[in-house]
Amino acid sequence: MALVHSLRLERIHGIISTEVIPGLEASPFMALRIRKHVFQSEELENHIIRCTAGENFRNALPRANFVVYEQPRPTHGGAVAVNPIMGTKTIGQLKCFFRVRFPPPPGKTPSKSDYLKFAAIHPMEQLKMTDSQIRRAMPVFQFSKKDLLVIRIGAISCAACVVRIGSRRHNIPTSPGELWSLADRVVFNTKVDLDTFHAFY
Repeated sequence: MALVHSLRLERIHGIISTEVIPGLEASPFMALRIRKHVFQSEELENHIIRCTAGENFRNALPRANFVVYEQPRPTHGGAVAVNPIMGTKTIGQLKCFFRVRFPPPPGKTPSKSDYLKFAAIHPMEQLKMTDSQIRRAMPVFQFSKKDLLVIRIGAISCAACVVRIGSRRHNIPTSPGELWSLADRVVFNTKVDLDTFHAFY
């Protein structure tokens, strides 16, 4: 259903029937490469975003990066929400990357263009910012009650460097793992690199 909703939002394919979707060929992938300009240069560098969908990454814990993405347009018209610092963009945590092969139009031979790539994410909501947070360009987010959203790969701008913060009702965590499990909000670090700094600060 999340994929059907995404197809309707993006208006990118005519096949949106819930009966057709389960029969389509789909496969996961674990890394997305985005080409971005090196600061003060015309050269490009690879910006790698990873989501291992529960699989260990290099003999360590699974990876599920946070990402900055463009908000999808509302289904029934209207404007996309514009928030301080982020504008029409927001962040979420990846659940998985996957590609779907759609049947070609009648009379057309199958090709690579039949494949569309998507990301399943746990979306987040930007909280109201104080004047101090706006001056420091450090927006705070919390996970949305809607635990799954499917977006097209092209909507993703970059990985999001976040710092998790817990509620005051929790005890002080004793390890990084406990901190991540107790946290219910995150701060988006807009100063993690020059490209992000110039985009949001």
